[in-house]
Amino acid sequence: MVNQDLLIKIHANLLRDGGELADIFHEWREDFRLTLSSERGLLPSYGTMEGAALRLIKDGRCSNIHLELPEEKDLIEASNSIREYASARTGSISLGSDPEKKKSGDAGGEGSNDAGVRSEKAMELAARIHPIVLMAESLLRENFEDCFSYMISASFYRQQVRIISYRGEFVEDSRKAALFRMSVLARSGDDRIFSEASESFSAPESLIERIDPGRLCQNLKEKWLNKKDSINAPQGQTPLVLAPGAGGVLIHEAAGHLFEADNPLVASRFDKFHGQDFGEHLSIHDDPACMERGNYRFDDEGMEGKKKSIIDRGRFLNLLHSLTTSRKRNEEPSGNGRRQSFRETPLPRMSAIYVDPGKMDPESILKRTRKGIYGKRFGDAYLDGSSGKFCIHLTEGYTIENGKTVSPIKRALVYGNAVDILRSIDLIGSDLTFDITGLVCTKGGQALPTTVGTPTIRIASVQLYPA
Repeated sequence: MVNQDLLIKIHANLLRDGGELADIFHEWREDFRLTLSSERGLLPSYGTMEGAALRLIKDGRCSNIHLELPEEKDLIEASNSIREYASARTGSISLGSDPEKKKSGDAGGEGSNDAGVRSEKAMELAARIHPIVLMAESLLRENFEDCFSYMISASFYRQQVRIISYRGEFVEDSRKAALFRMSVLARSGDDRIFSEASESFSAPESLIERIDPGRLCQNLKEKWLNKKDSINAPQGQTPLVLAPGAGGVLIHEAAGHLFEADNPLVASRFDKFHGQDFGEHLSIHDDPACMERGNYRFDDEGMEGKKKSIIDRGRFLNLLHSLTTSRKRNEEPSGNGRRQSFRETPLPRMSAIYVDPGKMDPESILKRTRKGIYGKRFGDAYLDGSSGKFCIHLTEGYTIENGKTVSPIKRALVYGNAVDILRSIDLIGSDLTFDITGLVCTKGGQALPTTVGTPTIRIASVQLYPA
């Protein structure tokens, strides 16, 4: 790993010609995945990655250099190059800095002095995970006699980052996470029905200690049976009740992406949003400490990751900022500058977005909904940043009739305007729950772990279409 003194030296060199500010991001990461499938059998995969990103802002223009497996001479040369480059134009350069052309990601952990020790630790964890995967396979075979195909995967990553922030402060962070997933494609008459279930953990050790393949398999089978017996989704305007936990994916899409500071709708109508009243019962926050998987103490720009209130008792307060967006508004970064790896540029991204619980009994929210849809899980979504219109796939839902959930429905699309959706939230339960299924959010081509939390919530009206 590149040491602190060297990073400080490089940071000073970046600013030598009078740049406005600079920062350095260095990461070392190892990834392990053990996959067992009906088609390919048991397949382990292990790899490491090390690299650094140097950024310099001069005369209002931002220039970046990304380096793989950097040594001291590489970082010095890169810092000299970026100073020259920043004086000419803005842009990005990627350099492979290993003279022997080794690649980040080689099994065995090349590129780090203690990679051998790390690799041994990963292999030890993998050996403990192996029998859990085999147990899950046995349970799938027992529960799905007419199984067409299946897959079980256990994965984890361990990441160490060292950052010199734009303030010249050195911070370091250690991040780790794990995920266990089971999926099956099984016959039901002439149909083939797919179902999956997953659970995320804060570390591979937590996965080993806490995973219950039997519970996960039962969850998967219940989903499969619901799909088998599902009916076509109704079409038209309808109340939508969000389930606690995973129902928060809709809040992630409607509120989270809406209030990331690079959203053009918010950027062009910022003052208007400050006057919005979303109802005094609604408060929405973002807090990386609430992430089960991938939580961080510092974001990828070296800013402290802390709780931010986006909406407080109905009043819009704050945007989620990266360094570049906060500079445009002359505000402090909010600790939401996140990047998939050193090869990408930080963007304003959510961490764990959640809705404060209300005082209502969740059951009473259903009872007060004579007819509607109960949304338990959601999938892919799209938000139009220029208008606020969005759509999201409802992947597990049920009809509500006379205050009770009745029939599972087939996949459907929920349409609406993000601002209108938030203003239409009229009932909030007391049962705040965080989703633990290992959500991944993709933005600008960068996929990052994220978390959502919500109590039972009713949205008075959305537009629903069968998918």
